[in-house]
Amino acid sequence: MSMTPGAPIDWAKAACDAVMAAYTPEELPPAGKWHYHQGVFLTGAVQVWKRTGDVRYFDYTKRYVDHLVDELGNVVVAKGELDAIQAGLLLFTLEDATGDSRYREAARKLRALFERSTGRAKAASGIKTIIRTRCGWTDCTWAACSRRGMPQGTGSRSSWTWRSIRSG
Repeated sequence: MSMTPGAPIDWAKAACDAVMAAYTPEELPPAGKWHYHQGVFLTGAVQVWKRTGDVRYFDYTKRYVDHLVDELGNVVVAKGELDAIQAGLLLFTLEDATGDSRYREAARKLRALFERSTGRAKAASGIKTIIRTRCGWTDCTWAACSRRGMPQGTGSRSSWTWRSIRSG
């Protein structure tokens, strides 16, 4: 691909391809943990997969998640790192695409982490204050959607609400 102006999807593919060539999913920095940076990049890779149908982007994303989510839905995440929640967006796509319930369980556990972390703040401070002061905007956009439910998707499971995740 030349570096002349082209379609945005061409630039997105080139960016994904460069990162995917440099790192295995397990090595994606910071390696070995569920983190904001991987979540942002891999959410983009998922969008490239959805727009192009090229399964390499989905497979790469799934390998990253599967490396850090065990069969019981436990996620390797450091306590207190609310930014790490952002990568949870990947769980919805993977559960939709595979039907594997461990992704829903992992999402439930991340939701519980968010609740425990933000629950220490005074209730009167409101979710917007918590979002502004305690975590990155995309993470808490994801988590705060729980108050209203996730945006509608194309699959039946894409419209999960956090109430359904919380209640099992």
